[in-house]
Amino acid sequence: YRETIAVSPKRAEAHYHLGQLLHATERYEEAAASFREALRLQPGSTAILQGLTAALIKQERYAEAEAAARAGLAQPQRDPRSVAGLKLNLGIAVSQQLRHDEALAEFDIAQRLMPDLPRADYNRANTLQMMGRLEDAEAAYRKALAQDPFDLPAHRDLNYLLYRMERRGWLRGEWQT
Repeated sequence: YRETIAVSPKRAEAHYHLGQLLHATERYEEAAASFREALRLQPGSTAILQGLTAALIKQERYAEAEAAARAGLAQPQRDPRSVAGLKLNLGIAVSQQLRHDEALAEFDIAQRLMPDLPRADYNRANTLQMMGRLEDAEAAYRKALAQDPFDLPAHRDLNYLLYRMERRGWLRGEWQT
């Protein structure tokens, strides 16, 4: 992608794909810079805004992620999947700013737009857990895992939650799902 950018620096998709690669390799600051350049070249792209907001969230820059998501959502509406992705990232950003009820509302909208969005259930569960609504969090983790049984963070967080809830019967072989 860098070679493409060197030859053709105004190709937004090259900056976008470089941002995706940098994000996947946990180089979030560089990813955000690539997404910003892609947005400069292709303003209003929901996919690019999703990438940018995700990179900002990974850097714990929640207020910036919220602002970017809201800016994207203020654009003329596009396909439901893109809007759902921005709503999901907005929900994560506001949840991390301890605005949990607002986050749950954003997750609800994301799930109405894309009912099979397992990360919405996972992030809903995290938010519910922060709110102290442990039974509801357990149900949300289980729903996320029903959609994606290989979601290791969801397994880890569900196990941690069950431990917090003192449901340790599974250690003795008594636990049933």
